Amino acid sequence: MPNCKLILEVVDVKGFCPFYKTGSKITFCEPAILKEESDELCYGALLSFGPFYRPLVRGVRPEELGLGDGYISCHAAPLVIPEAHGTVFFKIKQIPVEETPEDLWIQDLEKKGILGDEEIIKRKFWPKNPDKPY
Repeated sequence: MPNCKLILEVVDVKGFCPFYKTGSKITFCEPAILKEESDELCYGALLSFGPFYRPLVRGVRPEELGLGDGYISCHAAPLVIPEAHGTVFFKIKQIPVEETPEDLWIQDLEKKGILGDEEIIKRKFWPKNPDKPY
């Protein structure tokens, strides 16, 4: 399975959304949200998408995750007035990529003389006691 760049593109908005309109996008390439390729970021939309993020960037098809044809919606709760917030529907697009920002980070570490395979490099920088990282 190739790594994938993910694009969530707004295909419909039911009701009112202060952030998104049809055509708005959020772009991910593990491990980052590519801000320069994204429009607004809504925490509710990101949380709705969160459980599907990791498998999708690793190439698992949306239908294998129960997402049918690759659509997801935010489930932001209405404010005091139910009409004050709508539901946004996103189409998930997967684009296979050769290198991710994380790959570039690993290459940069190797150029700086921090050698080892990716797993060793990652472990070397992980705190021994995550409860006391400093």
